Amino acid sequence: MTSNEKYDQIVKLLKEGRTNREICKIARCSPNEITPIRKTINGENTDTSTDMKGKSICAQVFDLLEKGVPLAQIVIKVDIDPEEAMRLQDKYLQVLERDKIVNLLKNQKDLDLILEIFEFLQANSDHVYKIKGVIDLQMYKSDLMCDIDDMEENIKSNNTILEHLHKQIIQKQKVLGLLDKQIIQKQKVLGLEHDYLS
Repeated sequence: MTSNEKYDQIVKLLKEGRTNREICKIARCSPNEITPIRKTINGENTDTSTDMKGKSICAQVFDLLEKGVPLAQIVIKVDIDPEEAMRLQDKYLQVLERDKIVNLLKNQKDLDLILEIFEFLQANSDHVYKIKGVIDLQMYKSDLMCDIDDMEENIKSNNTILEHLHKQIIQKQKVLGLLDKQIIQKQKVLGLEHDYLS
């Protein structure tokens, strides 16, 4: 590989947002070769870019996005391909867990529906409270269903424990000779009689 080819490869890798370590492995070069190239393509020797010194392309873009700099200005400032800038912006939004919003905005069908709903709610603001009330009721219903499931599970568990304890009582009564007709009769009245009594 010629020195020009290596230079071009390092520039490409820097624009991809690769770290020095990654570039050293891929381009088979030392960090000392990367630093001057980084400074050249990033304009880090100018006064306006002193805060960017030593940062990867990715870190520079993230830093500028964090500061609210528009993407068009980032493309100019960092001297990056617009498609690459957009890719890094998507990564930035994913890091902030806002990628769902990005995907929603990219899907024209969903966007049209959202805009229709938004316009309707703007024109009919009283419906917002009704919708909120319905959502609250659905959440309350969902919570109640969970509570009912928990209670049913507890009842099953308690019934199993009671049945087990009752079997043990009957066994002890048999061992002690306490199972007479009066006790069995009372158990029948109380609904405590089981098949294992016979």
